[in-house]
Amino acid sequence: MSARVRVALLIAVAAVSFAVAPAAAHTRSLARSVITLDDDRGGADVRVTISRLDRDALYARLGGPTGLPAALTTGLALVGAAGPCAATTPTELPAPDGDAAYHWRVRCPTPPTRLVCGLLVDVVPGHVHLARLIDHGHGVVVALAAERREVALDQPAAATGLTGFVRLGFGHVAGGVDHLLFLLTLLLVAASLRELTVAATGFTVGHSAALALAVVAGARPSSAGIEVLVAASIVVVAAEAAAARAGHRGRHVPIAVALGLAALAALAAATGGPALALLGFAGLAACYLAWVGRSSGRTVRIAITALFGLVHGFAFAGPLADLALPAPALARALLGFNLGIELAQLALLGLGWLVLARARRAAPVATALALDVAAGLAIAPAIYWAITRAA
Repeated sequence: MSARVRVALLIAVAAVSFAVAPAAAHTRSLARSVITLDDDRGGADVRVTISRLDRDALYARLGGPTGLPAALTTGLALVGAAGPCAATTPTELPAPDGDAAYHWRVRCPTPPTRLVCGLLVDVVPGHVHLARLIDHGHGVVVALAAERREVALDQPAAATGLTGFVRLGFGHVAGGVDHLLFLLTLLLVAASLRELTVAATGFTVGHSAALALAVVAGARPSSAGIEVLVAASIVVVAAEAAAARAGHRGRHVPIAVALGLAALAALAAATGGPALALLGFAGLAACYLAWVGRSSGRTVRIAITALFGLVHGFAFAGPLADLALPAPALARALLGFNLGIELAQLALLGLGWLVLARARRAAPVATALALDVAAGLAIAPAIYWAITRAA
């Protein structure tokens, strides 16, 4: 083992404790709610769905589940001239695997004029709350986040249209830690700008397929399974990057990754997680890594990144479908959000490629070492995500 590889491994091991700390954050942290105003605006019916990962993040912030009811009702509040509407104690509802859903009623001394959202926006970086507001049978969807925490109820223009969802998708990439890590691994495995473009194209194809399946076929995979597969996809591409940089020494990486994912499937089976999906993913990962180990990987990378794009795309398409939007509104929201994500990805990948090209010319040895370290570091949080999400 060369000195450069040894240094990279040492730095990677030392950094694991730092890498896993923010790893509880996950891409597309997305809450959704349906708020139905009474005809006289004297109250409203509120239904909120959050992922269990987000609920766990709330528990960590609150010190346990005791404060959750107050956090929900104060975090998503209707406010009028006389102040916030009074809320009943939330009750938990049945929810898809991986999610948690709650319902409560509010009574308002004066008609509410604003919806204010602070729920999770200060807990999970990049968190977005999609609220469907229904007033006299007419509904609009608004997007709330850290930079936009309230919306006026009497301004139809406040509804998030196509342009708004494009902006939302563009900004959401920056808040998704694992999405950024996936983009980094794509930079590490691409040998040319053309290969990088092919990978990004495959990812776009997968996102578009998730959009079509959600809108046309009503596909709704388990959010818990999707979260695990998102992490597993990063493990695979990060492992490819590490194997490619290790050269001949990386020939055993496909076997190690496949066995690791199979072990993760066993863990999922023992804990009620998505074992079958992980077992299939383990076989796919072994075939893919073995294939790219014998070739440049160009012929299969567009297919594998399309699959990863499909998985990542369902992480947004599924929750949005919970809002039960009319098909045209759902299609517009999915199209805008995915378009924003793709534009952000292309911008970040293009910028990253330019920076790497300049660094390679200016300091080739230091850049090679930095890329070795990055390849090692990318695996650690991805494995941590996969284990914690499968358990």
